[in-house]
Amino acid sequence: MEETTTIIRMMSQMGLGACIVLTMLFVLIFLSAWKAPAWVKDLGSIAVAVALIFCARGVIIWVDDIRHAGDISSTVVGGGLAYVLLPICYATVICITSRIIALILSPRKH
Repeated sequence: MEETTTIIRMMSQMGLGACIVLTMLFVLIFLSAWKAPAWVKDLGSIAVAVALIFCARGVIIWVDDIRHAGDISSTVVGGGLAYVLLPICYATVICITSRIIALILSPRKH
């Protein structure tokens, strides 16, 4: 039961904040495509940097929880690792989307 509370604690501390910040950057990419097209690629890169910060913070919380819990199963460790890497996956989608939008908006050379 203690293992489950460890995962729930980690999710509540990191997950929601990362998703909110990354979703705001995702929306800003679409707004900047309309108002400031030069910022599209930069916002995609910022999303990756922000996700790395949240990932590092999540790893610190995750390792601290493992240290406090003592002997825990590998299933819990794998679940924590998968959860810590979610912001990186989301930021990768955001970055790829920003690059596609920047490619569409770039002037064509003939």
